[in-house]
Parts: sequence; C-alpha cells; structure tokens
Amino acid sequence: MDQSSNVPKLRHLKRFKRLDTINESSEDVPRFIGTSTKNAFGFRFNNNNHKFQNFQSSPINKSLYFSLSSFDSANNSFATKEQCNGVNNKTTTVGNSVDKMSVIPRFYFPVISKIQENRLESVLIKIQEILSSNNYLNRSHFGLITRECSLPRYMSSALFYKIVELGNGNEHITLDQFERIWKMLIKTSKDEASLCFNILRNDKNNFLTIDNFVIVLKDIIMNHPGLECLRKNFIFRERYVETVICRLFYDYNRNWSGKMTYKEFKRMDLPGMLRKLESKVDPNNSCDYFSYKHFYVIYCKFWELENDYDLRINKKDLARYSDNALTSRIIDRVINGYGKMTDLSMKEYDSNNPKMSYRDFIWFLLSEVDKSTNTSIEYWFRCLDSDGDGVLSVYELEWFYEEQLNRMKLFGIEPIKFKDCICQMFDLIKPSNPYVITLKDLKRCKRNASPFFDMFFNLSKFIAYENYQQQLGEVNEIDAYVNVEYEKILRAEQNRRRSHEKLEALGTANKNIPHKVTLDGFRSNVVGNRFIRYSNKQIICEEIDDSDDDKNSDEEDDDDNEELL
Repeated sequence: MDQSSNVPKLRHLKRFKRLDTINESSEDVPRFIGTSTKNAFGFRFNNNNHKFQNFQSSPINKSLYFSLSSFDSANNSFATKEQCNGVNNKTTTVGNSVDKMSVIPRFYFPVISKIQENRLESVLIKIQEILSSNNYLNRSHFGLITRECSLPRYMSSALFYKIVELGNGNEHITLDQFERIWKMLIKTSKDEASLCFNILRNDKNNFLTIDNFVIVLKDIIMNHPGLECLRKNFIFRERYVETVICRLFYDYNRNWSGKMTYKEFKRMDLPGMLRKLESKVDPNNSCDYFSYKHFYVIYCKFWELENDYDLRINKKDLARYSDNALTSRIIDRVINGYGKMTDLSMKEYDSNNPKMSYRDFIWFLLSEVDKSTNTSIEYWFRCLDSDGDGVLSVYELEWFYEEQLNRMKLFGIEPIKFKDCICQMFDLIKPSNPYVITLKDLKRCKRNASPFFDMFFNLSKFIAYENYQQQLGEVNEIDAYVNVEYEKILRAEQNRRRSHEKLEALGTANKNIPHKVTLDGFRSNVVGNRFIRYSNKQIICEEIDDSDDDKNSDEEDDDDNEELL
C-alpha cells in the first residue's frame, strides 16, 4: 500500500515549504511554486529583501502558515502541542524580522471601559464640598452628583437607590461607600448605555422589566417643569408612567417577553432621550414617548370604553371601539390574548369572561392605529392565524372576510366578492408562496400591510384607504391620530364648559349634569391650553363629541344645552 495514502490531504499543503527547511542565509522564502511572484494572499515577494515579512503581517496568515509548517512529513502527522511550544518558544530570525510564530495578537476585547476614570476626581471633590455641610449624602444631593458623573439628570434617583441597594441599605451614603460602588459600576460598564443599564437592572438579572423603568419616569414627573400638573394627581401620574413604559417596550422589546436585553436597551438609546427631554420645557409639544398629548389621548380612549371603573375592558366594551369599527371575530381573538398575552395575573384572569388591562389596551391601540410597524404586523398576524401554523391560508382569510361581507351589505356598500378581494390582496403583498401569506411577506411590504389587515376586520379604514391611497405612508399614523383626537377632546370640553356657564347665568344649571363618569368632589385645573378633570378617587373623562363642525354660534350652543339636559 502506498505510504503517501496515509498523509492527510490538506489543501495547498504541498505549495508551502516547511519552516525547518528555510535557510536564513539564502534567498529561500515560503512562496507558491510557479512563475508568478505574487501569492494567493495578494502579497508580492521580493527575492532580495522582503522575504516573508509581508506574509507575516496578517495574524490569519501567520496562524495558517504555522499550522501548515507543524506537519511532520516523516511521521505523516502534525506536531503535538508540546512539540509546537518547544520549537516555537525559540525565536526565529529571518532578515530583519523577529517573531514568535505561535503568538497570535489579540483582536477581541469584550469590555473596554470608555468612561474616563479621571472624572472620578472631580466627582469626589464635589462630594467633599457637599459633605462639608452634611455628614452624609441623601437623595437631594444626587442631582448635582449625577451631572458631575456625566449622566442624564433624570437618572439621579436610579443612581441613588442603586448605591443604597449595593451598600448597606442605608439611605445615608458616605464618601467611601459612593467611591467604592461607583468604581465597581465603571469597571463593569463599557459605555454610557451599559452604565445606565447596570444602574437600572437588578443584580440577579441581565435584563430590564417594566418595573425597572418606573423610578426614571417618577423622577421626570417630579422634576420636569412641563409635567407639574401630574405631581398632585396620583391616578394620572401612575397611568402616565405605565403609558410611557409600555410604548418603549412596544417598539424595542422585540421578543415580546417583557424582558428588555442590553442590545434592545442600547438600540433604544434611553440616555439620549433623557438628554433631549432636559432641553424641552413642555413635553406636550413633543411627539416622542414622553409626550403628554399622546398619553392623554390614549387614556381618554380607554375611559371611553371602560364602564365599571376597574381598569378592565371586556369583549362588549371593546366592541364599541371607534363606533363598532372592528368585527366581532377579530375582537374575540384580541380579547382572548392571541395578539398579545394578557398582563393580568392568573387570579385576575377569567377564561369564561376574558378582560383586557390598560397595558394590553395600549398595545392594542398602537397596533390598530398604525399597522405598518413590525410589532403591529406581528400582533395582527397572530390574531388572523387561527390555526397557529405560522401562515395565513385562504381558508382563514375567508372566515374573517365573511363578517366583513355582511357588514358591507348592512351599510349599503356594494359587496366585493372574496375571490376579487383575495386577488387584490395577493397582488398587494406579492407573497413568495402563491397560496399562503407569511409574516415575512408582510414585513417585506410594510406599507401595504395596513390595507391588508383592514380588509378583513376594519371596513371603515379600508374604504378610507381606497379613497386616499396617495396619502398612505406620508405621515406618522400615531402622531396624526393623536392630533385629531386631542383636538376633539379639547373642543368637546370647551363646549361643555360654555354650555354649563350659560345655564348658570340663567339660573337653571343642573349641578348633576350627566357625564360618562359622575363623581362628587371633582375639580378642574387649567394647565396651558388643556383642561384636566379629576377626582380624589377616580378620573373623570367626558364623552367626546365627534362633530367636526365648530359650535360657536348661540343657536348651536342652545342645541348643546338641550342635549346635556
């Protein structure tokens, strides 16, 4: 048997000359055998001077060459680890180059802190100035300390309680305690995002939950001048915190687990959001996650549907959403948690009478208003996928469309046959499989995902799409929806107040004017151009007048009075 058959077949092995055959005094250099002086790695060898210095310049080439040169042709085997270490610990000199072939330079550094430790000196000096008049640090001092640490202003409460947690649990913090814990946080953080992530998270977890963000939102409410109206109102404050955090998780928690990883947190860029918020006087004029206007509209929409004041919505309540715009079949899927698993605990959830919490309603409303985002597409895809096989078949879509067809006939709209409907939708989505529609197909054409979903469970929006196709995708759906609904709420509140003032002037004012929620001891506060009505026990949310006409004349005001009475 041929002895060469036992030799391992390595690609390009015979093209290299072995390391131990190199004559340092000769012109012999490792190169490919052939007439060309340019090797496969793109380096041209100079027979006079360079030898294999260029070949050594890359750590990959060096590693490859060392592996090939360790093959022992006499024994038909590679050198052992000990043999390699013994040979390669010796320095090999070729030309002017001195190198150890076994050493590969490090190219991956998992944690490199970019936070300058020299900032610690200025922080300690500032703390010493504070301690000159106090024996310890308390919560009120951390506004200045957070600024010296180059962190956002609204991270001060989180930093304070983190030091208390890692310390002895005492809220009286000493200089040594702060220095020890701050150095530990810097050592485990490579940038500002990871530092904020480590401050917010629990020590036993490598993720963030909704509860970890509460302390930051409460710090914003208590210190931002534009949110002063929420400080004395506990109910509004709690709902505002829930709304902002749920919107953050809606957009950035892509695994739907309620556990935000560091990668998701970094993509969210919370420190950047907080710094922008510091420069804004009134969050009501913004369109970001901290917008008071967005919160106010979402909460009022929730109170329009909620009747028994337990912060829960059942199937009957949800059916009244947007003047019964949704079909009963899709409502049944939503209320049973197919779009999103409910946040209610097992004790609170009743399978015979399922309900939706306020957090669940936020996800529902954001998904219903704008169906072109990744989260909303996943939400409605799960609702339509009745058999849970991961694709939308023609049979599933036909089952949802049956109710839409009946609604068309009921409203006097010329019905569209399902065959024509499915052809139109497939032309709109252009699925890779001509028989089913997958989640990937819908995400590939996000702009057309909204009319696709509306066709099967929201008839009014689909008709609007047919009439105004050219306007689709030109504006932010959430911002446009909030602006329209916010103006309706203000107009309805102003009309109600004018009507009540006229009745009082005539001496015929009814103190018990029926509202959606009638409670004793409510009071009204005017903050800027918005009216906030609340009670010590419940929030009062007035019914919204959907009329688009301005009611400024006396005759129209009299009509309003008759309706109120």
